[in-house]
Amino acid sequence: MLAVRKHVQEQVVPLSRDEVWNLLSDTNHMNRVIQTFRLDFEGIVADKSGVYLKAFTKLMGFYRMTWKEYPFEWSKGHYYSVYREFDNGPIKSYHMVVELHDAEEKLPGGGKATRIVLDANVQSANLLWNLIVPRTVNKKLKQIINYTLSYVQQTIQGKSNPIPQSKRDYGVNQAELDRLFADLLKTEAKPAYIPLLRNHLLMCDDDMVINMRVYERAREWSCNRDDLLRFFLYCTQAGILNLSWHLICPNCRVSKESADTLSQVNTSYHCDFCGISYDNNLDKYMELCFSVHPAIRKAYKQFYCSGGPAVSPHIETQVFARSQQPITLQIPEGNTPYRLRVLQTNHTMELKTQLSKELKGESAPFIYTSDGWWLNSRPVDQIAYSEEHRTLSIHNQSDRDVVVVLENIDWEELTVTAAKVCTMHEFRRMFSSEILAPGHEIGIENVTFMFTDLLGSTSFYEHVGDAPAYGQVRQHFDYMAQWIQLNNGTIVKNIGDAVMAVFEKPEDGIKAALEIQQHIDQFNATSVNASQDEPLVLKIGLHHGSAISVNSDNRMDYFGRNVNIAARVQGLSKGNDVMISGDCMARTGVAELIAGMNVSAQPFEASLRGIENKLVVFQLI
Repeated sequence: MLAVRKHVQEQVVPLSRDEVWNLLSDTNHMNRVIQTFRLDFEGIVADKSGVYLKAFTKLMGFYRMTWKEYPFEWSKGHYYSVYREFDNGPIKSYHMVVELHDAEEKLPGGGKATRIVLDANVQSANLLWNLIVPRTVNKKLKQIINYTLSYVQQTIQGKSNPIPQSKRDYGVNQAELDRLFADLLKTEAKPAYIPLLRNHLLMCDDDMVINMRVYERAREWSCNRDDLLRFFLYCTQAGILNLSWHLICPNCRVSKESADTLSQVNTSYHCDFCGISYDNNLDKYMELCFSVHPAIRKAYKQFYCSGGPAVSPHIETQVFARSQQPITLQIPEGNTPYRLRVLQTNHTMELKTQLSKELKGESAPFIYTSDGWWLNSRPVDQIAYSEEHRTLSIHNQSDRDVVVVLENIDWEELTVTAAKVCTMHEFRRMFSSEILAPGHEIGIENVTFMFTDLLGSTSFYEHVGDAPAYGQVRQHFDYMAQWIQLNNGTIVKNIGDAVMAVFEKPEDGIKAALEIQQHIDQFNATSVNASQDEPLVLKIGLHHGSAISVNSDNRMDYFGRNVNIAARVQGLSKGNDVMISGDCMARTGVAELIAGMNVSAQPFEASLRGIENKLVVFQLI
């Protein structure tokens, strides 16, 4: 058997470690640019040596090379590595490590430059390949260095997108693109975003124009993310982009399934890599992404890497814990909530920041067995750690190698969820066909419901007359829609003289309700069918909670206990006020909003029809 040969290259670059990490951890894009071979996958296997992917590629279009691809290991900002065991071909094994270190050189704005260390340990298949493989490996390491230096050069030149791309020309149908953008100017889409998207579609690789995440683009382009989301919706309606729905695994947070329409979405999915099945959820597990329309540009989704750190940015550290061997993990500084999780078994342990008796002085090691996590001979599913003690000692006493991840519990705010877009007026107006399949029910954990009604509507019709009253009520629907849309909400349906609307955030719904009441006198005074003797008086109620989203008469609707509570809370209104539930008041930002709008909040307990326990309700006047 031939010995493993070590290949090392180093380079100091005038970039911070965070910037270099963000560049090099996107291994799929980097390998695409440096023209590493494309990958395909046959499945996931879990045995005593851990979990791995069965991968293959075709060299020169016909030779099929297969290997075991083990999960990446990394510590964010410090290193990442990948190990492959080949079944055939010129290489027997390949272990690539990318390390980032602070360099002695200073950056112009302060801080230190970064020293990149590339370390490839390669075992050739035979003596002939032992003469050829080193040259190929060193060439690849040099390409990674050049990839980084190209980024540095384009940053110095002030390029808006300095990340290197694989081509100069992507075959974009510019005439059609410009024609559609010209049509877009006739809509409410913001024209300032046109050059940003146009340049992106013209100059970026396929992986950057397929399954685009709007909030990521907004962060890179320094623009309002909800405005950009609306712009992308207009672009989809115009035929510049296509939208797709992606089902996200709640553990690894990677897309496992996708669908072109909500009607094609299933209610449950399975993640082979994590080894779990889960029910779909509009809040977290269903993400809206956008891709360039094929009429504008032919782009293809291809894999050049199985899953580097950029695929799961919420994971701080991912390492193998070999059977019967100890490892240590470092918890990053700050108060971010973390947890330990083991791939496939999904045994988890939450880590909380506070003084812990167990972690004073030298901490006992955490024991992992096939039954889960143990500390001091007792099972644990959460543990507190002190600010002074952030090093975790872990001993894997199970009979197999496992992969342990240290991950952020909180979900990133870069996901455009289905719950978000389904509360947007523009989405419901432009994509009314985007509804769930009949009979499908999907949960939503967080949504704010607003119900409104007219006080004394029967008397209003009696005194004003049917035709004038009906005209006034119809105008009031437009009035309501105006303020609801201005505050990021949308009307679900009108029920007689009443309105049901939804908002992503309680503060948006409450602000809309208060502004509706503050301007109702002006509406009554200026409405075409206004009656000075019988002005419209509005009752408004809001509640926040979970619900079930369903297809009702080809329209997305919401049902459940919390929808009923919202309707009952509205029923408590005396008119010219806003009633909100205690669940609304408890949400972050609501108390501050109410104080800023100079209204008083009077709490009281109420019994709601059909609801078992009394609820605390606040009257805003």
